[in-house]
Amino acid sequence: MSKVDRDRQIVDMVAKINDFDYAHVYVRFGDIPSCEFSYNHLDDIQEDGVSVFEGWQMPDGKVIIDPRTASFGILMFHSDRRRIIVQGTLLDRTGSDGEPLLTNCSECGEAEISGVLGFDVDELGRSVR
Repeated sequence: MSKVDRDRQIVDMVAKINDFDYAHVYVRFGDIPSCEFSYNHLDDIQEDGVSVFEGWQMPDGKVIIDPRTASFGILMFHSDRRRIIVQGTLLDRTGSDGEPLLTNCSECGEAEISGVLGFDVDELGRSVR
């Protein structure tokens, strides 16, 4: 079992023991592009929608990111950007880094990232806190 799967089981177990629920959310690092298409600067191409990460919002409002939805390197690359929770229509294809893509995106509020499944908070460095 991977650390990510183990951590997800721990989140599920803690939620059950403490009788709380958490919400599946999409997190965007940076503002939603006005054209609703993210741009992949490395490959010099436009994505088919807005790039996001998947995560879970806990009852205290903090968000835990699922790193399986995009590479850890991409998360660290975007870590200095504004973090927002967004909603929209999930496309049936992913971005060039494997991340989910949304259309009809709207901002729901700021996201406070409390961790990334499979990584200790200290491993993440100060930039994602």
